[in-house]
Amino acid sequence: MRNEPQPPVEGIVREPVRERVEPVSLGSRRVLSFRLEVGDANEPNRSFLIAVEMYAVGFTGFVANGERVQVDGKWKDGTLRAETIKNKTTGAEIRKKRAVLQWIAVGLTILFFIAFLGVVAVLLLASEPPF
Repeated sequence: MRNEPQPPVEGIVREPVRERVEPVSLGSRRVLSFRLEVGDANEPNRSFLIAVEMYAVGFTGFVANGERVQVDGKWKDGTLRAETIKNKTTGAEIRKKRAVLQWIAVGLTILFFIAFLGVVAVLLLASEPPF
């Protein structure tokens, strides 16, 4: 059940949207978090709050307190981990920015290190022994 597709959750943002930065290996990631008021389909006058978080190196789009949103994601430890957030009030879509530049930098660093080791090996093998 954990990896099965989850139906989107729709509700109203009821707390100030917070964005914080967490340190991780190879830099940092941002966490967008807020509470979502969701109505009970069986009891129209009853609603409940759920925690929503989105993790990425950055985000595109905007969402604010009081706006109606639709959240696509997976549940983990009682929190809805968002993949995308559609702002039904403004039509905006909040998406994750990918860490492409970070991975390119890591790849180039590894490539240069391997090239450096190759040059050192060639120089050591090409030189005459001191005795």
